[in-house]
Amino acid sequence: NNNFFIFENSIYLQTKGVAMGSSMAPSVANLYVSNFENKVLSEHRYSEYITLWRRYIDDDLLIWNGNQDQLNHFYTWLNNLDNNLKFTINYSTESISFLDIKISILEGKFHTDIFRKATDTNHLLNFNSCHNLSLKKNLQYSQFLCIKRLCTNPDTYQERSQEMKSRFAHKNYPAKFIEEGYNKAM
Repeated sequence: NNNFFIFENSIYLQTKGVAMGSSMAPSVANLYVSNFENKVLSEHRYSEYITLWRRYIDDDLLIWNGNQDQLNHFYTWLNNLDNNLKFTINYSTESISFLDIKISILEGKFHTDIFRKATDTNHLLNFNSCHNLSLKKNLQYSQFLCIKRLCTNPDTYQERSQEMKSRFAHKNYPAKFIEEGYNKAM
């Protein structure tokens, strides 16, 4: 009831919910949303249309087996169930992004690729930072391994790997380290 916070030089009073920034907030939010999802999925009104429902923190992925009108009704229904939760919707019959993955359907099969928002600013650790060398060397490996795991098309994998090599070079990583990380992930 008395959690104050500052945003853009203005002071606000948070009147409901767990205090923002507290260490327990993500766990409480996950429990709350998980309970909400269990209620939704047990509701037989729309469950026949839900082929898949997955969530990570506050991002949901839903594969819908109904038509667009039914999806719009579900979306409206969902947003009227709990005043504390509001959902947004992005849908497509061809491709959708979820977290850092772009999921597409091509010729009846799922394909995945790396997804980066248009506002992505290459926030990789600069090689000249004061971090341990082993961390900097393993960063390339982990990023290339992520690309390998997320890209289902070999040509796309090569393209994303070249982009990642450029991103590392832009952050002053030696070409030798970049190639070692790339080769290790292969």
